[in-house]
Amino acid sequence: VVAGILGLALFLDPIQNLFQRWGTSEELSHSYFISLISAWLIWTNKEAIGQSIGKPSLVGLFLIIAALVLRLLGELIHFYFLQQVGLIVFIAGVAAGLGGRSLLRMLAAPIGFLIFAVPPPNWVMTLLSLEFQHISSELGVAMLRWANVPVYLTGNIIDLGVYKLQVEEACNGLNYL
Repeated sequence: VVAGILGLALFLDPIQNLFQRWGTSEELSHSYFISLISAWLIWTNKEAIGQSIGKPSLVGLFLIIAALVLRLLGELIHFYFLQQVGLIVFIAGVAAGLGGRSLLRMLAAPIGFLIFAVPPPNWVMTLLSLEFQHISSELGVAMLRWANVPVYLTGNIIDLGVYKLQVEEACNGLNYL
């Protein structure tokens, strides 16, 4: 309970940023379920997890220190991604600090799965968006060519001779990912 309160106090701003980004971006709307899936993974294995609790490990202390460094560094350079990764490292550190390496090993998958809830930095999203938009264009052209339709691709513009189609950002593939 103390570790939970401490973690919430230390990482409140990054957690609020997570919820804000999840709520305003269609590409991240799945993230609400990531923590629920992690909790479900823990719940379904609660007996094995209970049996894996060992004596506290110094690994937990080192992970908590690393989490605090990520939190501080992220705060200094205004980079929420580092702070949010620090939250996950903090959770791992608490697990190792309370239940040892055996508990950390048992919780590695549910804790590691939380990384999928952390939104990538905006510049990564932009690069991925452009690349996926190009892939969507190429897939569309490949399907048209497969149907024996003469087509030419220039960037994200599909040229059908009489008509020109532009592949919009909505088709960037991030929604499908």
